[in-house]
Amino acid sequence: MTLWTEISDLITRNQLAHLADRLVTLTEEERAELGGQLPGLVKELRRVRTEEVRAEYPDDVEDMVFWEVGDLLDELAGGLLLTGVGVITGPAAAVTWMTSRDVNRRWAEEIDVARVCRVAATRPLEWRRDVAVRLAQRIRRPADRIAPLAVALLRASGAVPPDHDPLVAAWLDAPSVAGDPLTPVLLPRIFTADGAGRALRDERLDPRPTRWLAAAARELPRDQVLDGCVSRFLRGGEAQDLRFFVRLHTFLDPTPAESAPRLRDYLRLLPSAPGTVASWPPRRCAGRCHSTTLTWSRRSTRSPSGTRPSSPPSACAGSTRRSRPRPRRPPTS
Repeated sequence: MTLWTEISDLITRNQLAHLADRLVTLTEEERAELGGQLPGLVKELRRVRTEEVRAEYPDDVEDMVFWEVGDLLDELAGGLLLTGVGVITGPAAAVTWMTSRDVNRRWAEEIDVARVCRVAATRPLEWRRDVAVRLAQRIRRPADRIAPLAVALLRASGAVPPDHDPLVAAWLDAPSVAGDPLTPVLLPRIFTADGAGRALRDERLDPRPTRWLAAAARELPRDQVLDGCVSRFLRGGEAQDLRFFVRLHTFLDPTPAESAPRLRDYLRLLPSAPGTVASWPPRRCAGRCHSTTLTWSRRSTRSPSGTRPSSPPSACAGSTRRSRPRPRRPPTS
C-alpha cells in the first residue's frame, strides 16, 4: 500500500483519530508528495459519487447529484481539513484549501480544534503563524465554522492577531482560557471593532459582573475604559450594540473628577440616549458634575469673608470658562 493510498483510505473512511496519528509522523518530503495529490481526491470523490447516483436515479440525476455529493463532502470535511493542515506546504495554499467550498462546509460537523492544533503543531512555527493570521482574516462573523480554529491557532502559535473586526467578535465568543495571550491585544479593540458590542450584549452586572465586564475593568486602565466607552457612545448605534458599554461605564462609576474632562462629550450625548437604555451614563455624569458646580456656587454666596472664589472646585474644572488674560498697561511716566 502506498502512502497516498493509506492516507486517502483514512479520509474516505472518516477515521480521523488514526488519520491524525499518521499525519504527525510524516516527513517534510512525504508532506510535499501528499500535498500535490490532495486536491485530486475531491475531484475523484465527486466523480465516483456522481456515477453511483446516475446508476441509481437515472430520471432525477441533477438534483440527486447535488444532494448526494453535498452529503458526502459534509461527512468528509473534517478529514479533508485535517489532511490539508498536515500536508500542504504553502501557508496561503493551506488556508485556501481550509476555506474552500469543498472543505469549509456549512452543514458539516464542528471542527475538532484540539485535533487540528495537534497536527498543526508538527509544522514549522512560521508556517503556523502565517496560517493563523491568514485564517483569522477569513472570518466574516463570529459563528463562522473556522472561527474557533483561527482563534486557537493564534493562541498556540503566538502570532500577532491581525487588525480585523470580525476576529474580535469571534474571540469574544470563543471559550475562555487561563492566561489568554490574545487578551492584551484584542481586549482594547472591543471599543472600536464593529460587532463587538453585539457579541457582548448579554453581559450582566447582577448578581455579579460577568466575564467580559469583569475582564475589561480588571485588565485595562480606568482612563482607557472610560475614554473607550465615551467614544463608543459618540459613534452611536442600536441599543443592543451599546448595552455592554453602558453597563461597563456604570460598573466603573466614574467620579466627578474623572467625568469633568469628558463633560463636553457627555453634554453632546444627552440628546442621543437610546430609548431602550434605562440609565444613560452621559446624563448621570453630566448631572453629577453640574451638581458639584451648583453646590460650590451656593456655598460661595454664604462665605463669611463675603468674597467669592475665583473658580469652582477642581472636580469640575473642565466645565468652567476661563477669561482671556488682559494685556498690562504700560507704566506712566
